[in-house]
Amino acid sequence: MSAQGSVAAIAAVLERFSPVWVEPPVLQPVRFYLEWLGEDLRSRAFLTVDDAGHDVCLRPDMTTPACRAALILSVPPAAVAYVGQVFRRQSFGSTRETEFAQVGLEHLGPVSEAALLAAAVEAVRACGVEPMLRLGHTGVFDAFLADLGLHPAWTQRLKAQAQRGAPLVAEAAAAPENAVGQALAGLEPEQAGAALGALYETAGITPVGGRPMAMVAARLKEKAALRAAPRPSEADLAFLQAALAVDAQADAALGALAALVAKRPKGQRSRSEAALSAVETLWRETRALIAAPQARFAPGFGRALSFYDGFLFDLEAPALGERASLGGGGRYDGLIKALAKDMGVTGPETACGFALRPQRIMQAKEMGA
Repeated sequence: MSAQGSVAAIAAVLERFSPVWVEPPVLQPVRFYLEWLGEDLRSRAFLTVDDAGHDVCLRPDMTTPACRAALILSVPPAAVAYVGQVFRRQSFGSTRETEFAQVGLEHLGPVSEAALLAAAVEAVRACGVEPMLRLGHTGVFDAFLADLGLHPAWTQRLKAQAQRGAPLVAEAAAAPENAVGQALAGLEPEQAGAALGALYETAGITPVGGRPMAMVAARLKEKAALRAAPRPSEADLAFLQAALAVDAQADAALGALAALVAKRPKGQRSRSEAALSAVETLWRETRALIAAPQARFAPGFGRALSFYDGFLFDLEAPALGERASLGGGGRYDGLIKALAKDMGVTGPETACGFALRPQRIMQAKEMGA
């Protein structure tokens, strides 16, 4: 089967959701990517300026552009599908591609997560490849944090550390940053951004990196709040770190996480138990739909992609090394609501989808992976 044949095979599976096929523009506004796509894609985007002087980038993914294309329609469809190139800068010496095709589906509104996951697996199998499956769920770690009852500033800080894959530590912001953050604390985001911009201009500082002043000001305010807030205990940090370290066959991983939660005080279990139950239900429903592949679950998996806010998954061919990912997807309710607000339209409250990489799938097939 050729790459073109694999695209057709994947598209045939997507058709069960009756999608509208869209062709989003290659150039996309930078601002929204800076806010939503996380450090991994943010650092790998190709940035440029359009004819009107606006900061734009070559699309580093297809999810956001496809959702934009759906929301501008007079009646947004329940699902959109696409075939298109995406562009990502790679580090020196990497064998990963800077330009590649994605074939995918974005479902706008309620849909069975198990049905979507099963369709992704079936699409890869339709190309003649048996994938390995990696599962994650941001709700599990978020529930663990919520059960601890930490100050909101520390909850956000620990989430950010987990997204970066960094060790969880209860460090405070540096004193100079704290002073600036405290000065901005009572201002609204736009006012804080303007005040910080004026401070930069007075000090002769030229901002770099493309981040809006309001975003920089918000980070300084967060650091100030962090310094003033009660810190999490070493026991709480150890519990969270142990949870993030779990990465095993799905049933074993869920059992290990349940055992960790069982050791916590009774008043710190309810959200965690509910989140683990939701993942167990999703996995059980998936296995009822298809002969499920070998699967691993890790609560820390995929957190660098900050727009996912529920279940997420990746289909892999380990024989391809650092190019093992054949595609993946998940739930992004927050992103679709923010996109609709940003565009000034009424949109759905929920969304989830997946994108596959036909060239990688063909490489895996050729290697017998």
